[in-house]
Amino acid sequence: MTSTAQQCARYCADLGWYLVAIPAGTKGPTAMGWQKPEKAIYTSDQARDYWTQNPTHNVGLLHSASGTVALDVDNVANTRTIFAELGIDYDAIMASAPRISAHGRSICLDSSGRSQFIQ
Repeated sequence: MTSTAQQCARYCADLGWYLVAIPAGTKGPTAMGWQKPEKAIYTSDQARDYWTQNPTHNVGLLHSASGTVALDVDNVANTRTIFAELGIDYDAIMASAPRISAHGRSICLDSSGRSQFIQ
């Protein structure tokens, strides 16, 4: 069976995004030099191979190399107010941008303007 992390890893690698392994039971990457693009997982084959060998690990996105940014929104009302002051339409972004939600709302924007959703 393919895990959610494996599916996500292949999907992101297919988009040309650089991925980092997050070992099970940790909150972030732990390998020395994880933030370097040359240490990242960046092809579907690498993603498949890594998660086949480490099926309980999670995946993270190396934003600096992927041309992406993540925004963790914990208070929607305050975020709308701040965005409005900056001339940014929060609701338009939420309607069109790829996002993964957990406790709050997270928006992952591709710098090329692609609107791809990770299921």
